[in-house]
Amino acid sequence: MSRIHYDHCFRNGEPCRHGPPGTLVYICEPDRGTADRQARDCAEYARTRAWRVVGTIIESTPDRPLGEREGWRRAGERLRDETADAIVTWHPRHVVGTGGGAGETGGVRGAKQADDRDGAAAFAVLQRDFRARRLVLVAATGAPAPA
Repeated sequence: MSRIHYDHCFRNGEPCRHGPPGTLVYICEPDRGTADRQARDCAEYARTRAWRVVGTIIESTPDRPLGEREGWRRAGERLRDETADAIVTWHPRHVVGTGGGAGETGGVRGAKQADDRDGAAAFAVLQRDFRARRLVLVAATGAPAPA
């Protein structure tokens, strides 16, 4: 499976991938009922864009640094083995770690959130990192427009 391309035909000598991207839903929320609702909403967000949901990862440890979260590591594995091309999360704070500083797992980095503005900036940096690898990271709600 090749990576998603943002233009048509060829890019860097590789053919563009056609068809819906394989999409993971990633939720990090301590309340299981809230997490389940957010996961359903994220899956619907993906489906309305004709993205194919290939899995859902729910964790309950938002206080842990992103790089230390088992679910985020599994998401990184899915991106590396190309069984997923995109991650949809409910809100940027689900992937912009709130505890302990930056972590790095499989080339998918996390950043510490100091406040909402810093969190939005860190999310934008993480999105740029994804785009540089022809991957997609979006938040279904609460996300600034990509820079």
